[in-house]
Amino acid sequence: MNTTLADQSGATLTVEDGMLHIRMVIPDLAEGSDAADAALMMFAARGDLFQGMVLWDQYEAIYRVYQRRLDQVCGNGAFTNLYDPLCQVAASYATVRGVRQYTGEKFVDEAVSCMERVPAIGLLLRGGLLTPTQFRLALDQVAAVIDADVLAVIDVDDRRPTPHRRQSDRAAGDRDRRCCCR
Repeated sequence: MNTTLADQSGATLTVEDGMLHIRMVIPDLAEGSDAADAALMMFAARGDLFQGMVLWDQYEAIYRVYQRRLDQVCGNGAFTNLYDPLCQVAASYATVRGVRQYTGEKFVDEAVSCMERVPAIGLLLRGGLLTPTQFRLALDQVAAVIDADVLAVIDVDDRRPTPHRRQSDRAAGDRDRRCCCR
């Protein structure tokens, strides 16, 4: 199979009927030409962008579970549970994923930050403009900010359009989206 760089330009992630569909051409690993190496490099770079898009959907899913647990506690009018909803969701997530409690708590905390504290930065993750590592670094930088007004300014400043963002911002705005990586 002869894969060119043009084959990689059509890589897409779509959401149809509640299912994620990732379309990427996998280059031939056996071929040794410079063009094949360039296609392999492009494949590796494109895959990293899709990780952010999928991670955003994972954050949204765990955030919904967290919100439901929080609504159950608030709906009763009294806090009767030994652990708060975040710890309960984190423990369940850690058990299902097979990781330690701390890892589960960190993931749920990142999801809550993505959806509540810095949603505009979260949209950059969803749009494929930030990798998961870049997003986590941004979360680390705003973790100590407790003033809601300052946090809102930071979130909006990171969202200002630049020429390379405009195309992806339109694609990221739709829930049933199709993000094309160029």
